[in-house]
Amino acid sequence: MGATVDQSKDIIKAAADLSSALGIDLKSATRNISKTLGGMAGELVEVIPVMKNLTREQLLAGKGIELISKKYAGFA
Repeated sequence: MGATVDQSKDIIKAAADLSSALGIDLKSATRNISKTLGGMAGELVEVIPVMKNLTREQLLAGKGIELISKKYAGFA
């Protein structure tokens, strides 16, 4: 998935929270969050409109993961 060990841990935590908050499966949540490291917000923009404000560079740097982690912290 192109993530560092720390980013992978953050992705899994964020995916668990996102999955619980939105009622989607964990696999889809993980896949969609992982895509942000490729510079694409993809389907996440539909449920998290503020994601479209992040630049490609910010997504590549992990800011999308941070945003999701903060927004849905503790839902899992």
